[in-house]
Amino acid sequence: MILPQIDRLFEEYEESHRNRINLIIHWIFEPLAVWALLATIHASALLFNGAMLVVTLMLLIYFASLSMRLTLSLGLIAVVFIGTIFWLDAVMAGATTYLSIPLFVVSWISLIIGHRIEGNWPSVFNNPHLIFIGPAWLIARVYRRFGINY
Repeated sequence: MILPQIDRLFEEYEESHRNRINLIIHWIFEPLAVWALLATIHASALLFNGAMLVVTLMLLIYFASLSMRLTLSLGLIAVVFIGTIFWLDAVMAGATTYLSIPLFVVSWISLIIGHRIEGNWPSVFNNPHLIFIGPAWLIARVYRRFGINY
């Protein structure tokens, strides 16, 4: 049986995400890393105003080619993330960079520690394409838990 592209990517990603502690770390720090990346892109608006929205839209278009249901879930999460970024930016008078960059670094260090506990390196080092799969993989796990096809 030939698996759809999304299933092949999830299988490859799953190979290095089996340890319970690593999974817990990923549930916490994968979303934080994505939020921090979007916030950092937003904070660098001097380079390109609206870059965060462009990057988000490009990723959603990519995921739409893999799974429309996952794309809708990721889109909802993106709206929440972008909303909190704009809100924090307003509250912190544009100082989200002071939060986003350290949060991104701490998130990645935590993810690498999780992989060291599991005894491997992040799968993104073997296949850079997988860097975008982590958030969708987490959502797909929730779907599977409730018997929902993605």
